[in-house]
Amino acid sequence: MRLQRAYREYNKKYFGNRLPKSTQLRWADMSMMGYQLDDEIVINRRDRKRDRVWKGTLLHEMVHLSLPKTRFDHGKEFQKEMLRLAKLGAFRNIW
Repeated sequence: MRLQRAYREYNKKYFGNRLPKSTQLRWADMSMMGYQLDDEIVINRRDRKRDRVWKGTLLHEMVHLSLPKTRFDHGKEFQKEMLRLAKLGAFRNIW
């Protein structure tokens, strides 16, 4: 529920509701912090109680979702979008 609520809030506030409402969000046990693949964002279950960590990870994965051509890299387009979010205050009280 927290993931879905945060996704909706961030989608509206930072992405102009452009990201798919049908995106599946879930917690999972894994070695990485999170990932985005196709219509799914998965966040590491161990971070559920660390709001700053999972919210930052969710925003990170939402940037991947917003840039379909760069879903697997952190190049120039990705960095530009992360900077845009930072300038809007998306990471305030998270970093």
